[in-house]
Amino acid sequence: MLSRSASAALILSLVGATIASAQTPAPTDQGTPPAAPAAAPAAAAPQAAPQGSPRHTATVTLGTATLTLEHGQPPWNDQRLGQMAQMAQQGQAWRMGSEGATTLEVTGGPVFFGDELVQPGRYGMNLQPAGENAFSFVVFEPLHLDQSPQMLGDEPNQLIPTVFKGDAADLTPALVLDFVAAGDTAACTLSWGPLRASAPLAAAGISTAEIELNGNPTDTTWYRRALAEGFDCSKPMIAGKIDFAIDEQDCSMNVYVMLEGDQLVAVMRNREREQAEAQTLSLEEGMKRFDAAIQQFGELAAAQIAPLKRQAQRQLVKNELTLEDTVNLPDNLKFSAPCEAGKPGALACEIFQTRRSINLEVLLGGKKGVIRIDESLFALKSSS
Repeated sequence: MLSRSASAALILSLVGATIASAQTPAPTDQGTPPAAPAAAPAAAAPQAAPQGSPRHTATVTLGTATLTLEHGQPPWNDQRLGQMAQMAQQGQAWRMGSEGATTLEVTGGPVFFGDELVQPGRYGMNLQPAGENAFSFVVFEPLHLDQSPQMLGDEPNQLIPTVFKGDAADLTPALVLDFVAAGDTAACTLSWGPLRASAPLAAAGISTAEIELNGNPTDTTWYRRALAEGFDCSKPMIAGKIDFAIDEQDCSMNVYVMLEGDQLVAVMRNREREQAEAQTLSLEEGMKRFDAAIQQFGELAAAQIAPLKRQAQRQLVKNELTLEDTVNLPDNLKFSAPCEAGKPGALACEIFQTRRSINLEVLLGGKKGVIRIDESLFALKSSS
């Protein structure tokens, strides 16, 4: 049975994810598809490693960017499976190491980590449960690494889904985070006992262009990157952003592209609404964890969770108001065009304006096409 102090620590770890999602703004320079959950911090490693566990460093260069991982290497034993299963059940994050924080340093230029654009800097890394038999890497700003090797809840963070396997035949005796390079791309990999997790990496190219959109001056930003072999181009992936205002209302949007049969498709989401929707999903999941902790720990949990639950409820109300206040802004705009064969293994977008039209030129995973943008849709919706 857990002691009172151990129970309190576990309760706090359970609620960290919800508070982080309530406090952490979405990145302003790019977005994630609406279905992606917000990152969740929190909690103790499944088992403390022996003092003096070795440290491991891995480095890879992609374009102008160099990435360096550094972490401790706890040994694997069969007890870890139960500990990892409990961590996943409780929604806890883990630092993926021992003897200090696990860190990722990016220098020389930005990179795409999964679908997240990670700017140069030094970050902490955690591993976060993301559903049944699923985990995501969490990259977060190291605001408190002098206090804790894991997130405390108020750090800006990015969530990167992984391909996860929990039953590899060959056991890795000590945890290893590494990079596996493959041409212009790489994968960040985790190996520990029978556990495996990986997510793609690619250098990010960025271009900008100024256009006039339905009479409004507009700044646009577009991303270029190599795609790993087998990349699923049927799922929306971030391609750029457009920044403009209508009647002094911010209407900035993220642009996603995908393949649908023989069509290239561009979907544009209002960033403010997209953030509120994703944050609401995360908070609702956090509320379920609150209720589960109260059911498991009773009065002790109820007393600690009550103010945090009220905070989450306030944020849910704010999100609801945000969605109401932005309902008349352009959102969920979808454009498509037939595609033809193009250069494989890359994503690139450029926008160009003629006297009669605005066009988005897209190269995506061996297909290319020109999508015409209907300017009339970039207007405030009628309230009637």
